[in-house]
Amino acid sequence: MTVRPERPADVGFVADPALRVDGVPPEYFLHLAFSQVYGGGTVSYHPAFYG
Repeated sequence: MTVRPERPADVGFVADPALRVDGVPPEYFLHLAFSQVYGGGTVSYHPAFYG
């Protein structure tokens, strides 16, 4: 059976202002924590993701 949630929050994704991506409003950057303890700061991606 495949579960397709209507919203990312249905499977635990949340917006957290402690994690930021430059130029992206906090409500549009969601994360899924695998632990109750995680850090905060500015998220960056490997240059390969930019083309």
